[in-house]
Amino acid sequence: MSLYKGIVFFGAGILALSAQDGSLSGPVAGLVFDRESRALRPMIGVPGSSHLGAGLADGMEMAAVSPSGRLILASTEGRMLLGRIDEAGLKWSALGPEPAPELIVWSRSSATAASYNADSRRLVLWKNLDGQPEAIALPLPEQGELTALVVESSGDGVVASVDAAVYRFDAAGASVLARLERPGALLLGAGERDLFVVDRGRQEILTVRGYRETPDVARLAGQGLGIADPVALALSPDGGSLLIAQARSLVVWDLTAADIRLQMGLDFEPTRLEPLVDGSVYALNARLRAGDVLRVLEFGDQPAIYFVPAGEATPSSVQE
Repeated sequence: MSLYKGIVFFGAGILALSAQDGSLSGPVAGLVFDRESRALRPMIGVPGSSHLGAGLADGMEMAAVSPSGRLILASTEGRMLLGRIDEAGLKWSALGPEPAPELIVWSRSSATAASYNADSRRLVLWKNLDGQPEAIALPLPEQGELTALVVESSGDGVVASVDAAVYRFDAAGASVLARLERPGALLLGAGERDLFVVDRGRQEILTVRGYRETPDVARLAGQGLGIADPVALALSPDGGSLLIAQARSLVVWDLTAADIRLQMGLDFEPTRLEPLVDGSVYALNARLRAGDVLRVLEFGDQPAIYFVPAGEATPSSVQE
């Protein structure tokens, strides 16, 4: 496996990038998987003055970067790969043959992740990715579309939306946490004791308190409180607010006051809220075609949304 020596860490949560020929340098807010070029690319600069740099590796069907920014789980040519970033650079290792997943999701701890392939209905929990990796296949219902997935930091299991129900899956089997009209995005609370669930059918966001013991489902917000087709959820860096990406708007929901703190109109349809390495920047969409522009949210006292030009990917291939 080739070694790319162009990435080194600089300070807490920030990367410094230098191309091997020394022609490119600058702070990196995070790494994103660019679907259009099928490459992992650094976001160089700071929000408001940044761009996507050259790809680190191409030919990826799917890739996801851990919240720590130091691990990458990727799929290419029927194999799952694990990338590790340290002061020496980026090293890839093979985890084994797996069908290309539609979803790769990391836990908040960056030690565990899960991948899902719809054709084979194969859901795999990847444990100890910061040490000696272990793959555990989790049983799914025989039928039903899996639409959302979150992974417990403990590595004990995952929570997933399948058709009209939300399940918790572990090696022992499955348990139903809630039945909804049309389940959408999922998010674990700050202590991972509670769960946030989107019901797109009823245009609601629910909480499932104590979801691993005795689940208690309650309505958090709905259409009468500014909720309109929510598609993605995330926690603010301090855990005090719920970020809600929805139809052409972004909502900051104060969890203590149980009310909207801020609502921002958008001129595009967000599809995700993926935290990047520095913890205060979130990707709001994915580049699927040439000409698509990545948008990011910088969260703070005055949240702001910026676009990130892509340019040419010109990636370096991952080679044996």
